[in-house]
Amino acid sequence: MSLPVRKFSSQLFKDSKRIEKLIGPLDVLLVGGLDSDIRPEAGVLQELGLFREEHPARLAGNVIVERERVTACLDQPYSGLPAQTVLRLASTPSMVMTIENLTTFHSEARQRCDENVLLIYTAGMPSPAWRAMYRRLLGSLSNDVPVYHWGDVDEGGFRIAATLASDANSVGYKLLPWKMHPDDVPKNVRRKATPHTLAQIRYFSAVAGWSELGDAISEAEFVVEQESL
Repeated sequence: MSLPVRKFSSQLFKDSKRIEKLIGPLDVLLVGGLDSDIRPEAGVLQELGLFREEHPARLAGNVIVERERVTACLDQPYSGLPAQTVLRLASTPSMVMTIENLTTFHSEARQRCDENVLLIYTAGMPSPAWRAMYRRLLGSLSNDVPVYHWGDVDEGGFRIAATLASDANSVGYKLLPWKMHPDDVPKNVRRKATPHTLAQIRYFSAVAGWSELGDAISEAEFVVEQESL
């Protein structure tokens, strides 16, 4: 469940704006250190299951989704649905892929909305409600459907991947990376990574079950945002 941040803050502190004043310390607690890049407020709140304005989950592909009131094929190029109303898949896609960034999701949705695939936009680090939806969708499929994630090749991207890998594993799936290997990233879009960032990438890639990928990126010493690809 996701909650309005000011309502929750008022209930917890009797001050509707208190949590918003604590975004910095909350971000440090969530990422587990002071050396990581500062994240925007919306990303921190979303990870906590809080929001200023609730946004729908975006899904694309020529697949049938069962919801609380209707079972239907997703619209073109995508559908935006409240995560808690998405119950399960009523058809079997050839693959499932989560996508971290909105620009990339829109591009892929336009190109692949008529294919038998399921694309899901994570909106950065997904919320608890989104993650529950993701587990329901995967849990409604047979375990031979490949499940991928395509995200930023940086600390935040691999932290998101580790979270999704845990959710996928909980319902019997191994999450696979999509276009995140150095071989997929042209050198002209790469940025030099700091030793701390590379250490974090190795750590979160190991948590995701992608140790070889983490080692390859560490050796190449770069980061890149998904939109650059």
